[in-house]
Amino acid sequence: MTEQKHTPLPWKATRQDDVIEIWHDVAGDWKIVTKIKVSSQEDINNAEYIVCACNNHYKLLEVCKKLISASLRGPNEAFSLRGVEAAYLLAVDAVADAEQPI
Repeated sequence: MTEQKHTPLPWKATRQDDVIEIWHDVAGDWKIVTKIKVSSQEDINNAEYIVCACNNHYKLLEVCKKLISASLRGPNEAFSLRGVEAAYLLAVDAVADAEQPI
């Protein structure tokens, strides 16, 4: 996995009046990462989108890596079915997480 240079995942977003709080899980104890003052529904939507995208980034990156490594000889050759299946299962999990309401 790529070395993370950011606050550990997963993150979640909550809203308190005109402030979005971004939280992260530290061994079951949620800590505030940052607070963002919002002035529109678009600001709220953007914050939720960013949290969702960040939480799924490494899963989707892993899917891409597994699909690349599933190739036995190159992009135009036969694929390892086991590698494709592993990538598929990761992709299903990432899609399910990404489609959950925040």
